Amino acid sequence: MDETGDIEFSADALTQIMSHMASTNASRRREERIARERQRSVERLIDNGAPTTPLTFVKTLTLPYAGASPMGISASYNGDLVVLWRDPNTIHSAICAVESLHTSRYMPYSAFPADVDYVVPMPNHQWLGVCARSSWDDEGRLLDAAWRIDDDGKVLAHGNMGDALLRPVVGKDGTIWATYFDEMPWREDSDDDEYSDEGRYTAGYTGMTVFDDQFHVAGRHHTSTAITEVYWSHTDGNDFWYLSYPDWNIDHWTPRGWKQPIPADQLDSSPFIAYRDRLARFSGPGEDRDTLYYAPADPSEPLQAWDKVVVTFPDGSPLRRGRVITWGNMLYYLYGHDWYLLTVFND
Repeated sequence: MDETGDIEFSADALTQIMSHMASTNASRRREERIARERQRSVERLIDNGAPTTPLTFVKTLTLPYAGASPMGISASYNGDLVVLWRDPNTIHSAICAVESLHTSRYMPYSAFPADVDYVVPMPNHQWLGVCARSSWDDEGRLLDAAWRIDDDGKVLAHGNMGDALLRPVVGKDGTIWATYFDEMPWREDSDDDEYSDEGRYTAGYTGMTVFDDQFHVAGRHHTSTAITEVYWSHTDGNDFWYLSYPDWNIDHWTPRGWKQPIPADQLDSSPFIAYRDRLARFSGPGEDRDTLYYAPADPSEPLQAWDKVVVTFPDGSPLRRGRVITWGNMLYYLYGHDWYLLTVFND
């Protein structure tokens, strides 16, 4: 502030202010452009005769603390929405929230005895916390890397579930499913593979290990190719749909064994719904936005042959940039703090 009472800024401060304003304006213009593209995409599809279907509003989520932002969403064993909230004031604080129609439950990551990478709700008001990597003490003993606790944080079971887990999931019966790496002998031509400490490389997520609620191995289910995504079946809480790579099949495991895989080479990275051997996908990059594609009897048919349905907000307006997951026959859409859902196949 100078003698006249005016505030003066240094050249560096002015540069930072102008840079921030330019970045904010660019972000706003980008969001406006995306909104216009969505509007045009919806209008074009409707003009060409595509039907529309509205989302159903479920609830507005309650923030666990002021300023919390949703970092990721998933679905629990019974279809509840699971939201990972991050505290904006610290990078080390997160809380897992389970949202059903009328209730909300919360579990902070800090409630577990060690820093965990995943927190997953379990039946009977219990929680699973898992580290994605194992560790050893100075004497080479394997340390605990998985815990089952109750709502009060009391440890009910502890153990280890191995390395390189990809979002462990829990069945309705309390069993725990976790992906595992299939390790292969070291090769010099494996430049693109990930190496372990022992000099071996890992071929990818090639199966699921099943643990009981005491972290004892109850079974292992091997897939011929790498698993990239895991989805729940709507018909049985212990059915799993795997999107496997690089063959792009949807493999379906049930307690009665494997079912015939569904060809899925046109899924790319978009969310999919596999329900009673039928297949749909939500629009992927470069396609008509906010559109459900329903696969014909032969899923290898080009996308032009798939039926299209435009998904909108309940008032018919185009969707905005939200978070999308699927669970069984349902598509969940989180925009801001509002939770919407859509039944994909109407039986």
